[in-house]
This record gives sequence, structure tokens and C-alpha cells, in this order.
Amino acid sequence: MKLIRINTLEQLHKVRGEWAQILEDNQNSNPFIEFEWISLWIECLGSQKNIEVIGIQNELGSYIGFFPFIKKKSLFGVIYEMIGYGQSNYMDFIIRHDDRNETIRFCFEKMIEEEPNALFILHGILESSPTYPTLISLLKRGKYGYSFHKVVAPYINLNKIQMDHYLEKRKKLHRLERREKRLHLLGKVEHRVCTVEEMDTIFYLHDKRWQKKNDTSGFTNEAERTFYKKLMETDSGQMRPVVDALYVEGKMIAFAYGFSCRNRYVSFVLGYDDDFESFSPGRMLEKESIIRFVNTDVTIFDLSIGYEPYKFEWNTHLDHAVKLIFSSKGFRSAIRRIIRSMREKSIERLKKNRKTVLFKRDTLGYMKYMAMKLFRNPDRNARKEAFRKLFRTVQSSIWQKNQSFIMKKEVERPKKVGLGEGFLEMQLNEALYNNKFINQELKTVCTKLYGGYQGYYRTGERGDEIIWANRKVLRLKNIPYIKELRKNAIWLEGWNEHNLQAICTFVQKEHFINSILIEVEAKDLDGIKMLENEGFRIEKFATSRTIFGKKNVQLIENYRL
Repeated sequence: MKLIRINTLEQLHKVRGEWAQILEDNQNSNPFIEFEWISLWIECLGSQKNIEVIGIQNELGSYIGFFPFIKKKSLFGVIYEMIGYGQSNYMDFIIRHDDRNETIRFCFEKMIEEEPNALFILHGILESSPTYPTLISLLKRGKYGYSFHKVVAPYINLNKIQMDHYLEKRKKLHRLERREKRLHLLGKVEHRVCTVEEMDTIFYLHDKRWQKKNDTSGFTNEAERTFYKKLMETDSGQMRPVVDALYVEGKMIAFAYGFSCRNRYVSFVLGYDDDFESFSPGRMLEKESIIRFVNTDVTIFDLSIGYEPYKFEWNTHLDHAVKLIFSSKGFRSAIRRIIRSMREKSIERLKKNRKTVLFKRDTLGYMKYMAMKLFRNPDRNARKEAFRKLFRTVQSSIWQKNQSFIMKKEVERPKKVGLGEGFLEMQLNEALYNNKFINQELKTVCTKLYGGYQGYYRTGERGDEIIWANRKVLRLKNIPYIKELRKNAIWLEGWNEHNLQAICTFVQKEHFINSILIEVEAKDLDGIKMLENEGFRIEKFATSRTIFGKKNVQLIENYRL
């Protein structure tokens, strides 16, 4: 056999046919080692890197294997890493199964012979791949120093499940079925495949989702954007991106960017619009994505690497992606291997600790976001507002006291419902597209609609104020207290002195009720007096105290001022 070093994209394209034929013969299902993925990665993300694809020829001069590496030089020797680190969740060698053992042995023995102080870092080798046991056997037999570091890779074997039964058990998790029904009642929900023209919307949603979190994916970096767009234009026949999304009233609220390769689909990046978080659009889309592959050639729905809880809610089987670190027998390379292995071991442990992951992602991400707002924002007023917001957040977690009255008004029950005048009920598509509600926070609107509220606004030009009504429960604004309402009662939020009388008259005629309940802060003496003049009486006094994150809530019935 002969070892050939391929260092340029032009050289690589000359062996495209042999590369593709090997993977076709193997019926490869790893999208990240298909020629189209590798070559595009080199073009878009690897132009400044020292690419070194090792080709192996047999005695007839035919290529029987390829090892896609990046070569890094240092004072202590060279490091070989697999191509695509950071973008490829899995990686492997391109070798026919029958030639695998001999080709792997020859390649590494030859490379170590030529470079005695070489360190190899091979990420993403699946335990289920025939490459993994071959490598372990080679390292043990050659007495090379090595370590391996695993990350879980959950997947669904679609051939092993009965879909109706599988979904029945999972639709009740996180009230997914209820959330779906609620969203379908509010607007037209669609699940469809995205086009490359929609990629900018996908990048926008991803940035919006992660703006206050620590994002390490690099999905929306400038070079990555070009890479993922070009992948969508790829038509290899075997590896192709599958990008689908969930829409409500024509607005994209969740997306899933993945890859299909022969009988495997690999989920890669999921994202959703935070404004719609109440409806769990990410889980909703994941369910639809699984269903779409039923009765297709895809038999493995790969949820990809990681310990996110949702993956263990959907998976039926587990695999592991391994980062294998080994070196030649040189002293310098052995020292580097030990140091790198210790680092990887620490990372492996941290990734398994969910609290640590959330702290890094959410808490440190938010601190980074606020630091940008406080110190790098050129707008002085914006910096001041960011500081006030941060101070209030910290102060409220240390010490905070809230006091409110629940006030109630008895009204005459109407003989018919639906006779209210002067207000219209706001629909979800109005919140999305009507400029009248441009100042309304969409996340608040979605949270209210999911919670069973109805939003009403005045008819006429100045109908931008929304008053929220709930027939089932009352929820206090700053005090964690929720209570179910009697059948003939209604709860109002968003009222003020200008619309109170009108909205009370409206809901009295519109709904079959005999009592109206609202909240007013205990310190709002003018508001309390106004409500009493309108016929409201105090029913409950609610107070909460927060001391170093711990809340204590107290309720007093029939409180008197």
C-alpha cells in the first residue's frame, strides 16, 4: 500500500469518484463524511487551515481509503485532528469494510513512522462504527498511549416502534397535547420544508433565541452562514440537508436543520421563537419531524450528541460518540496527550452535570449579554436603563416585598351572552401583523393566550390597549398565587381608570357572569378608592416576601383597611 497526502481542494476533487464509490459500497449513513459535506467545509471553513487528507492506494494504484485530517504544527511536534470539529457531530474514515483493519493499521503506523512526535485527536467516532473497535485493537496491540472520552448520542429506531403507541406516551409530557390543541385553536398551524431563501429567518430566530445565552454552536457566524446555505443547495442524491419548520399564521416559530443520509436522519440545530415558548414549539416540531419519516427509507432518527433532557424523552436507543486521543511513543507527544486527555476528562464530566451546563449557558450567557449592554452600548440612556434593570433583578432576588388586594364586584347576570359592545376580541394574527399592536410585547400576548386569557381592545382608532379576561383562573402579577374561579366569575388584567367602567359593562353583557375580580397593589390608594366607587370590595389581601431567593406568600380573607 501507498500513503498519499492530499492538501488542496483541487486535489481532493480529483478523487471524488473513488470517495463516493467507497461510501456507496458501504451504504454509509454518516452525512458528515460524504464528499459534498467535506468539500464544502474545506471551501467555506477550512481555507485558512492546513488540510491533510490521507489517501491510501493499493498495489494497483486504486484508492481504498481516505482519512480526513487537519494538520497543526507546534514546537512539540504535530497534531492531527479530524476535519469538521465544531460542525460535524460525527466523523469517521472513508474505507471499505473489507479493507478497514489493514488500511487503518497501515495508515497510522506509516504516519507515526514519518512523524515520531505526532498526536492524534479523533472526534465523533461512533461506538457502533466498525472503526472504533479496530482503532482500540490497534492501539492496544501497538502499545500506544491513548484515552477516550464519550458523549451520549440518543436515537430512535423507527423500525422498532409502533408509532401510535410511541406518540401516545410522549404527547402527555410537558402537556404537549394541550399546547398543540391550544395553538391550533388560535391560528393556522403548518409544518413544511424550508427553502434556502428562508435561511435568513432561521438565522434570525437562532440569534434571537440565544442573544441572552452562551451559544457555542457558531451556527450564525458569517462563514458558517455561507456554509449552511450552500449545503442546502447541494444535491448529491445521498447526503442532503433537511430543514423543516413550524409556522403559525404564516410566521415561522420553530425550525430544525438536519441531514438525511441513506437510512439515517441526523438532527443538527433546533431553534424556536422565544415569544412562543409557552406553546413548546420546539417539542411540537420535533414530533412532526419524527412523524414525517414514517414509511420512508429512513429507519434511524438520530437526535444527535448531547445530554439535553428532551432527547431522552424521545429516544429508544443509545449510541456514544467517542473522542479518541492517542500519540506516538515519543516523550513530547506523550506529555501533550496526557495534558489534553486531562482537559477532555474535565469537559466530559462537566457536560454530564446539567446544573453546570445551565449555569454556563444561561447565567454566564446573561451576564455576558448585560456586560455588552452596560459597557459597549454607545447609547448612554440605554446603558443607564440596562444598569437599572440589572440592579432591580439582583435586588429582587435578595429582598422584595409585594402586597396586593383582590377586589370583587357583584353584577347582574345577563339573560343572554355575547351582547357586549365597544370592544373586540384580539386574535393571534392581529398581534402578529396589525400595526395597531406593534408596541405590545408578543411574548406576553402568547403567554396570556396559552393561559386561557381573552384579549379585548376598544373599537376605533385608539384601540391599542389590551385588557385581559380569564374565566377559569386568577393570577396575581408579582405574587405567586393562582386560584380557580367559580363558574360565573371573571378575572380582569390590564385595566386602568379610563377603561374600567367600560370593560366591566362589556364583560357583564358579553359573558354569563355575576362577579368580576381584579388586582390592585396595596400602595395604590387612589386605585383602591376608585375601585370602591365603582362597587368593588376587598375580598383578599395577598403579600409575598422574597429573602435571598426564597418566597413566602400569605393570604388574608375579608381584609379591612
